[in-house]
Order: sequence, then C-alpha cells, then structure tokens
Amino acid sequence: VNELACSSDISVFPNPASSILFFDKNILADEIVVYNSIGRIILKVNIPNDNSLNMANLPQGIYLIEFHKNHQRILTAKVIKGE
Repeated sequence: VNELACSSDISVFPNPASSILFFDKNILADEIVVYNSIGRIILKVNIPNDNSLNMANLPQGIYLIEFHKNHQRILTAKVIKGE
C-alpha cells in the first residue's frame, strides 16, 4: 500500500508565503499542482531547478499544493498566501 506523505513530512517555507515558496530539494517530484480553497486547479508547473514556486500573482488565501511524480500525487502541503 502506497501512503502519501502528509505536510509534516515535507518542508515548504516560508509559510505563510508572500511571493516565493521554497521546498525541500529532496522531493522527487516532477510537477506541482496548486489548488485553491474550493478545490479548483489554479496552477500547474514543472518542478524548477531552484526548488521554488512563484506565488506572487496568486491572491491571498489558503492553497493545497500537491507534488506529483509521473502524474500521481506523492506529497501534499497546505500553504497560506499572505501579503
């Protein structure tokens, strides 16, 4: 049985974030999918080399960030986007 890692198993920072969110470079994912508070996909990007996610253009709120490998969710984190 494959179990998903919960947000306490990964490091995303700063949280709350204002513009750039960084994540642990040991995450073996190839894609990030960002959901808003009502479950709508608002951003889908390939994992960048600098292990960061630009959130500057997103409105303030709570987001669910999923890390995917081969189109399957492997990790999930809840992030707050502040000012």
